[in-house]
Amino acid sequence: MTPSSSGAQRYGSWAVDLIMLALVLGMGVLAWPRGTGPIAGFPGLSIPWWGTASDLLLQGPDAYHWASGVSALWEGRYQDLDPHRMPTWQVLAAATMYIQEDVIRAGHLLNHLLLILTGVLVYLIGRLGGGGRGVGLGAAAITLLCQPLMVKAGSFSAEPAVVALVPLTILLAMMASRRAALAPLAGAAAGLTMAAHYTLLPYALPPLLFLMMRARGKPRRKLLIAAAFSLGAAMVLGLLYAF
Repeated sequence: MTPSSSGAQRYGSWAVDLIMLALVLGMGVLAWPRGTGPIAGFPGLSIPWWGTASDLLLQGPDAYHWASGVSALWEGRYQDLDPHRMPTWQVLAAATMYIQEDVIRAGHLLNHLLLILTGVLVYLIGRLGGGGRGVGLGAAAITLLCQPLMVKAGSFSAEPAVVALVPLTILLAMMASRRAALAPLAGAAAGLTMAAHYTLLPYALPPLLFLMMRARGKPRRKLLIAAAFSLGAAMVLGLLYAF
């Protein structure tokens, strides 16, 4: 095989992957609930172009408290943050307020985007994990059309972040096992995941063990990769809890 034919095959493979990712995004867009226009009885209130009337409501477990935390973070009132409420989703929702200033709409927009991101991540895990494009595409379709996940994506709560961050950490750990320079980034994702929900506090251990087993090289190199992963997780946790 000549270098030119090898390069053509590589670019062709990338093109097919881009088409598959476009299909995943298309499925996410089709599953995205929409219904624009004014609301009957409320002339000054209109549905956002990207959502439905549900995206104007605080619905979900402890939705009011989540909204209060996001507002406090956005306004710099760090003393008003609830120390018992995990910070990851609040930070992501506050960042989304740069796009959508209303806290309720920002939280809902974030959760819709997180569902699509989950589908993309699941496809990439299937693709890079050896299952192939068909497995990745099928898994992404099941994820995006999963009714419980769609319901959670329409709520004002942290669950969609939990659902998205777990496969993100898995994917980055898989990539870091092949390219050690990505170990700190995988650790950072693990830190975000740990701070997303109490049940995920020990979640850094599975990707760390995966890295130790799958990373190439001598034991010393594997220990350095594990240290880089741990440093990334510790830095993110330190930043999240600095307030």
